Amino acid sequence: MPDWKSCEGEVVDAKYPLEWFAGGDETSAVFLTRFDSSRAAIRLARADPARTASMIREWNRVKLLRHPHLLEHYDAGTSTLAAAPGAYLVMEYAEETLAETLRDRALTADETREMAAQVAEALAYLHGRGMTHGNLKPSNVFAVGSTVKLSSETIARGDPAEDIRALGATVVEALTQRSGTLADDAPAAAANLPAPFDKIVNGCLNPDPVFRWPAERVLAWLRPPQESKPPISAAPPRPIASRAAAGPPLRRFLVPAGLVAAALLVVAGITMRRPATSTLVAGHTPPPTPAAVATDPPPAKTVDPPKAAPPVRPNPEAQSTRDRLAAEDGIARRVLPNVPAKARETITGRPAVVVRVTVDPSGNVTNAVVERTFSPYFSKFAVDAARQWQFVSDDRAGTREWLLRFVFTQSKTDAVARRAPAK
Repeated sequence: MPDWKSCEGEVVDAKYPLEWFAGGDETSAVFLTRFDSSRAAIRLARADPARTASMIREWNRVKLLRHPHLLEHYDAGTSTLAAAPGAYLVMEYAEETLAETLRDRALTADETREMAAQVAEALAYLHGRGMTHGNLKPSNVFAVGSTVKLSSETIARGDPAEDIRALGATVVEALTQRSGTLADDAPAAAANLPAPFDKIVNGCLNPDPVFRWPAERVLAWLRPPQESKPPISAAPPRPIASRAAAGPPLRRFLVPAGLVAAALLVVAGITMRRPATSTLVAGHTPPPTPAAVATDPPPAKTVDPPKAAPPVRPNPEAQSTRDRLAAEDGIARRVLPNVPAKARETITGRPAVVVRVTVDPSGNVTNAVVERTFSPYFSKFAVDAARQWQFVSDDRAGTREWLLRFVFTQSKTDAVARRAPAK
């Protein structure tokens, strides 16, 4: 294996400094680098000239794709590193993978719903353009700020049904931390999963690729009821394989919907929603949609005067820290994330979310962005809390930046704040 670590400090193509070696094998390595002064990742792949040219063509083609849940490609070219020629790809930087999270704990149902919906949106986008991901698995599902994104290096033409099977297997692994052959047995894999994941997994892992659910139908079952109605019965499904052979399916309009604090993951991310596709898989009956019933308008009645609103119960994890001003100079008030008890039960160890906040001269937080996270789901709570912090006013200081580190355990959340170093 090449001594990739010794390449730190070198510059690729006279543009991209190799700042830190992140990992690699005999044929490729990933380093942290800079693109337009921003943090990025660069993959170096050793290959012969013909293979190098082919990889660069594919990477440049993928660079034209734009979707909030696909890692963005910035640049590609040829290089010589570790005494071997090859290709390089500069791409969007991601903090961690789903696989890293699953080594510590399974996702909650809410986290899984959020993750799977964003993955399914990316797949629907690709499949609608005659493309497939080709290597969907937890290690290729990334967290970027508070948004979930898929790796983009393997995107090519292929069988959409294989992406759907991989999505079902990923959902099983996210909820159970189980991978391998069990995920390929739909009844066994879905047996003890909560709704709607039991039906989704059965639909994605159908042994007949023709009857696997399209990504749009997965999305329809993942959306909360207030966002969309469940899928309704329609004509028999058109086989996925025949759709691919016939050419790209009808493009759908994308309706943006606000994701989470600071735009979820992505961080300030926007999740793209699609209309539900009306398809039906044999053996699976979607929940009934209540029929509209015409009724006469109700008789007028006297409306009682509004009652006084009950007193608001304080959030047990939101508290002032005026007694800690001596220890955390410059902070007038801090608010801790309000995390549901069921979500806390999934925590192992002391994972943390770091939020960078911008503070105006009056001490108000004007912006909050996830700097590092272990979970997009917990990032939402951290950003919501960070926006409510108050700092000591200082007209002479101008705009300031602070780093807020929220450390989560099963019993509580701790917060540590420090002034952010200049970028």
